[in-house]
Amino acid sequence: MAGTRRSLRSRTALAVAALLALPACDAPSGLRTEGARSTVPSTLPVPLTTAPAPPPDAPAAATPSATPSRAVATATAPLPPPARPAGRDPHQRYRVTVDVLESPEHGPELCVGGVQTSLPPQCGGIPVTPFSWRDVPGRESRNGTTWGTATFVGTFDGRTFRLTEKPRPPRRPGPVEDAFETPCKAPAGGWRTTDERRVSDDDFEAVVGYANGEPDVAGVWLSWLRPPPGEGTAYTEAVLNLAFTGDLERHRRAASALWGGPLCVTGLPRARAELARAQDRLQAMRDEAARAGVHVWGSSVDEIGNRVVARVLVADGVTRRWLDAEFGPGVVVGEGIFEPVG
Repeated sequence: MAGTRRSLRSRTALAVAALLALPACDAPSGLRTEGARSTVPSTLPVPLTTAPAPPPDAPAAATPSATPSRAVATATAPLPPPARPAGRDPHQRYRVTVDVLESPEHGPELCVGGVQTSLPPQCGGIPVTPFSWRDVPGRESRNGTTWGTATFVGTFDGRTFRLTEKPRPPRRPGPVEDAFETPCKAPAGGWRTTDERRVSDDDFEAVVGYANGEPDVAGVWLSWLRPPPGEGTAYTEAVLNLAFTGDLERHRRAASALWGGPLCVTGLPRARAELARAQDRLQAMRDEAARAGVHVWGSSVDEIGNRVVARVLVADGVTRRWLDAEFGPGVVVGEGIFEPVG
């Protein structure tokens, strides 16, 4: 059926970015495909895209969103006064691979919140000391600004990253997760189309629109049966997963009447709207969190994991206890920028 297949270009044109490089701003929902992993946004009925993952410095408006469907970045906002919370070892060493930048406005800083890709680039981050540009091969300079990328190891006191060894060449990220399985058990005979009359683009728009219009929707995503998706991939070559917080049988009947492709209707404890409210509250509490030793540099809603992911400098017991106390166990989880070593 020709209507169920679209080129990568036309499908990508339907997606929107979810990550804004502006502090405390909400972004429209979007989709990211990572191998066989895709999430469908709440604002567009057919956001399917199989474009590769964007590079870290790509402009947000030109790329699909990150895996969670709603994201907020805080790339340049300053940190509140440093905190030494009980339970965090001041001698703990951390490792991070990140850009470092020095400009006429500030000394060398680790760009943990991202880089504005102007020329020269700009960032506001964590001061790093003792530091010498001689230790950063491949550094560049323009108009009084110098920048480069390296792996740094040192301690962090809440304000400054203090190196305990010379910077090393940047560590390259490992392989990205290649698949995300559907939470539903495959039916007898495997996943297959149940009704060829209801697998068009319009049918897909209708069923996703139905799910996104329900107040108890928790998430919408695709699990590809034959990864990775490519040019001309049909929606029927993936399981469409629709998650709700209740009344699953009603949702299953309604979705099955609209979509004849592989379909999984499953339950999750928290609705998308609940997670969005928790994310908004986290952003509003950023200064309070920093005073407790939890430095939040961004956040996103992970619909598949049914949680908010807070991008924090240090994801340790101090961070976990504060997040659980404020939001409830497992509602908001920390994802650390600094990796403990030693």
